[in-house]
Amino acid sequence: MSKASHWLVRVAPYIAATGKTGRFNLDGSVRWSRSKAKAIYASNNGLTTLDVNQDGVIQMPERSVPVVSLANAKPVDYRKSYFTWSVGANYEIQTDVALFARVSRGARFNANRVLFGGGVREDGSIADALAVNFVNQQEAGIKFRSGGFFANLTAFRATTAESNELVIPVHRTINNKYRSYGLELEGGLDYGVFHLTGGATYTHARIVDSQVTPALNGYIPYRQADLIFQASPQVAIDGFRLGASFIGTTFSYASDVNELKMPGYVLTGAFASYAITPALQLSVNAQNLFNVLAITELGIWSDTLPTNGTNAARAFPGRNFSATIAPPARSSLWCDARLGGAVDAGGGGGAGRRGGADRPVRRPGAEAHRRRSRPGGRGESRRSLLYRCPYRARCRTRRNARSGATAGAPDHRPAISRSGRQ
Repeated sequence: MSKASHWLVRVAPYIAATGKTGRFNLDGSVRWSRSKAKAIYASNNGLTTLDVNQDGVIQMPERSVPVVSLANAKPVDYRKSYFTWSVGANYEIQTDVALFARVSRGARFNANRVLFGGGVREDGSIADALAVNFVNQQEAGIKFRSGGFFANLTAFRATTAESNELVIPVHRTINNKYRSYGLELEGGLDYGVFHLTGGATYTHARIVDSQVTPALNGYIPYRQADLIFQASPQVAIDGFRLGASFIGTTFSYASDVNELKMPGYVLTGAFASYAITPALQLSVNAQNLFNVLAITELGIWSDTLPTNGTNAARAFPGRNFSATIAPPARSSLWCDARLGGAVDAGGGGGAGRRGGADRPVRRPGAEAHRRRSRPGGRGESRRSLLYRCPYRARCRTRRNARSGATAGAPDHRPAISRSGRQ
């Protein structure tokens, strides 16, 4: 057990600009982030017997209670700042085809993650190399759409420097540099009442420099699969919607030593909804329909099973069903996308989608470690009345509705002539 008492102040002004000439679009953004903290922190100095719930009875868990001693507290007193940036370009070859590219730098403050891993000096200051994790990324690709079909193909490369303190599965510190590259394909099809979205990402990721454990150089980061993929077909007829979802991954390693493998899996879901009235919708959902055992993490930091053959693991929930009666999320006129700002905590559309730089790779069911924007924007789709628009932030209906142009049928085609962000 540990305890920290502190105050933390963060400032992050940014500036963004876009320009267009003919078929060429260019956008850029810069963000300056500053963080300062003044605190004390302390860890437990052993175990003791303590009546935690004060019921007068010492139960088994209360015989070994970690207690923090503030008498041994240490100071935290630092000020740090950094710049992040993102530059993207889009060139429309013809009406339905465009090329795009983006270069970006993102970062994240380590904050309390360096407290108990030896990252704080005796006077409370923190070394620059440990205070901030950076990720640098380059990506380029092509976008195509024709009628109700769209496809985006992106090649990416990312490098990350990470100094961190991990608690799960066991307490340990890391100071690694990673490099990854790969391809991502996403696409969608609207054909009458049928709608399909899907995608796949291939990632080649390696540890290139481990300061704590140099023997790990060249190994694959733990829980990083080579391939992840997803697909969601559905049929929408008037107020009725029926569909399925498939999310899968190939195997990954339980630790950075790359010996014990966690098997790949495919999770299948199904859903149906019916608009009883314009203001009331009945929905039925099934998750993990085939009750697949999908392990995402082992609880013991080891690349071999214990001698007793057992281990703790984290897995997706088993088969489960739910039903709801509630107002629909939104009118079907709106593409249900959440448009991101000009610059995220990671420096813009190309880096730091969640404002962090944990690792330059993506993991299913866990953190999205490869920070990058999608070709047409950073929107994250949610549920709409009739169906989930496959184009998210690139949707013309969303764009037109924002500008007041709502006449006519919804046009969910992507506006590919825009660069990296709507």
